[in-house]
Amino acid sequence: LTSRSSGSISYHDTTMNNVIILDSDELTSDPKGALSNLCQDLNIPFSNSMLQWSPGPRTCDGPWAKWWYGNVHKSTGWNTTS
Repeated sequence: LTSRSSGSISYHDTTMNNVIILDSDELTSDPKGALSNLCQDLNIPFSNSMLQWSPGPRTCDGPWAKWWYGNVHKSTGWNTTS
């Protein structure tokens, strides 16, 4: 097992399988910074559209959404912590 860190992201390599662990505290305190770092490390473009969305259910929510996702369906962006 080898590990390295990049900001709020930890990488753990176990026999050629990379696992990325994103610190939820950093994600909620600085969503733009955490998502920017994640995108940079994954070599994909960051978009500000990752920070805001329209409220409501999504087709990918799954059958449990109406019981589990009430607050998620009401949200329109990251509720940052201080």
